[in-house]
Amino acid sequence: MVFSLKDSSIVLLSLKESPSALAHLEKLIADEFPAGTTSNQKILASKEFALLLGTSNHSQVYFLQNQNGEILSCAAYRLFDIQIGQHTLRCAGLGLIVTPKAHRGHGYSSFLQQTLEQKAKQQGAIISVLWSDLESFYNKLGYFLGGCESFWSLNAEDIELLNNRLQSETQALPPNYHIQNVPSWSSIKAIYEKTGIGPLRNFSDYDAFLTLPATSIRGIYSNQTLLAYYAVGKARDLSNTIHEFVGDQQFVPHLLLDYILTKPKTLRVQTSPGMHAIHQELEHYLGPAQRGALCFMKILDIAKLIAWLNKTYGLPAGVQLHKEESNFFTLTHKNAAVFRSDDPTHLIQLFLGPWKASELDGLDEALRDALSGYNPPPIYFWGFDSV
Repeated sequence: MVFSLKDSSIVLLSLKESPSALAHLEKLIADEFPAGTTSNQKILASKEFALLLGTSNHSQVYFLQNQNGEILSCAAYRLFDIQIGQHTLRCAGLGLIVTPKAHRGHGYSSFLQQTLEQKAKQQGAIISVLWSDLESFYNKLGYFLGGCESFWSLNAEDIELLNNRLQSETQALPPNYHIQNVPSWSSIKAIYEKTGIGPLRNFSDYDAFLTLPATSIRGIYSNQTLLAYYAVGKARDLSNTIHEFVGDQQFVPHLLLDYILTKPKTLRVQTSPGMHAIHQELEHYLGPAQRGALCFMKILDIAKLIAWLNKTYGLPAGVQLHKEESNFFTLTHKNAAVFRSDDPTHLIQLFLGPWKASELDGLDEALRDALSGYNPPPIYFWGFDSV
């Protein structure tokens, strides 16, 4: 579906071209963007969404303006490489897609989104990702559900019960272990990148988050070595939320207890299902998880994705992908064509995995065996990285 602007008096501008528009964009986002969990303090959008609205990303923040200087819609994206096991994939994260109520229904946000996708593709992005609960809307724009957060929500009574349990079950840390604030993002670089999940971070860009109210990173250290940490807060959308557990899962109860001792009235805990060991440990203490925020993905460049899957990522033995005319592709097994499709969800399944038994029905037995044992590492990001 191609969107175009019918009114020639409407212009497309970037924040780099018109830096004075930042204050207007901040007001628009404050007034119209979903508030999530509200914070007690008003925070400028450029601080809350520093990865998208920071000065270094102004060339990738766009808005539509009419001849009266009124902003009709805005959107932004940023480029990053996401870790997928031992490999990386170039992505574009789209966010802050906002249209004032008075100007909705004219296709402005769809036009902006399509424009940003094309610009990101020209800069080498293979996949675009965004966060929303508007599944049917984004399905029409070529997006499919790529993953979701797991979350637990606790009220005051739940917190008290959890506190009692943790106090009775959690063993004290050894004498040379302690919990303290993590001073900077660079301190967690090594332990974060071992997860193999999430964007490769330019950690200096993330330090601004630590200046936000009620936002902190707390970690367990042995001498000077960080063993595990959790992150809590990020302005309104992650207030009173522990949203990043990373490191040795045996320290999950210690970290949970550390935050509970601050006496929060409510608590939300969320994580990626791909963090299997952490996820299981959280379920042990918090019970079954609920499905949280939805992450949508769209293939921007099918040819590049096929080349990446074949040469970099590594498909099951004997399996290859071949790009054909238009958006068709063929899956071969031992040089014999076994599957042909122009549905991108079939293509994305190869690296989202694992394959379900129902999806293998009708395939050659040898290919079924190859795919049934194929369990690619999860692709996901959350918390500070979500836009």
